[in-house]
Amino acid sequence: MKTLFLLRHARAENLAPGSSDFDRALDERGKKEARAAGVFIGQLQLQFDLVLCSNAVRARETADLAIAAAGLRTTVHHDQRIYEAAPLRLLEVIGESEMKRASCFWLATIRELKICSNF
Repeated sequence: MKTLFLLRHARAENLAPGSSDFDRALDERGKKEARAAGVFIGQLQLQFDLVLCSNAVRARETADLAIAAAGLRTTVHHDQRIYEAAPLRLLEVIGESEMKRASCFWLATIRELKICSNF
């Protein structure tokens, strides 16, 4: 049986005028949240064969901090198709992710998580 764990990226900086949503980094609170999520994952002794992650800055930072705090050794796959993807595209990315893997940790935006939770 395959297991998919979902996690939203941590709190990001406000969008500055003229900047890109894609390039928003975590703010200080977000960095603490990401580390706390990782500590929680570590306390549960969860292990992931693969981490799927949007290539948006805030998602990558959340993954890096959470993985480090959890003490995980795993493969991280950043996929540009995840960022602002339509529902079928998200399912496609998940479906293409090395199906021999038993557990997958997917880090995404709240919009993407809402889409997938409806399936």
